[in-house]
Amino acid sequence: MAKYWETSECKKLYWTETPEKKQWNQLDNVSFYHSAKWKNTRRVKIATNPNCELCEKIGKFVRGVLVDHIIPIRLGGDTVHMTNLQTLCTSCHNSKSAKERRLK
Repeated sequence: MAKYWETSECKKLYWTETPEKKQWNQLDNVSFYHSAKWKNTRRVKIATNPNCELCEKIGKFVRGVLVDHIIPIRLGGDTVHMTNLQTLCTSCHNSKSAKERRLK
């Protein structure tokens, strides 16, 4: 069964890369994820939706432990806007991250 981000419709929405988007580097990444702004946003997102959002779509209820950017920051995704965030379990997060690395 294909994950939702593997469908052609979602690829258009999530994997479109445009040159005018800000490039995200490793140093930005480290400082951002240690900031109070991110920690507060993450806490609110998990409190709002504590279950893995991808597992819920297939009828499973698994506790989400990670907050993931739907559109990666390096591709211009918003860093803290709730519409660009999803709660994921470790398994779903690892699958999505591996898929993103292959699309580089």
